[in-house]
Amino acid sequence: LGQLLSQSDKVAGCMVRHVYRYAIGRLETEGEEPVVSALTTSFASNQRDLKKLMLQLVVSDGFRYVAASTP
Repeated sequence: LGQLLSQSDKVAGCMVRHVYRYAIGRLETEGEEPVVSALTTSFASNQRDLKKLMLQLVVSDGFRYVAASTP
């Protein structure tokens, strides 16, 4: 089961989205979809390397320019 899940594009995309949400501390907005999509593509092209995903995430505009949340 683990091997099947690790090869699933849907699971990889879901994981990237949840890592992104955790990193920014909120749900992504519609305007951030290109960032999430680019991270998902990068994650797939880097053989789903989590360390490389984290590095790509912290240099992404979506992470570096997070808007302040309102109370």
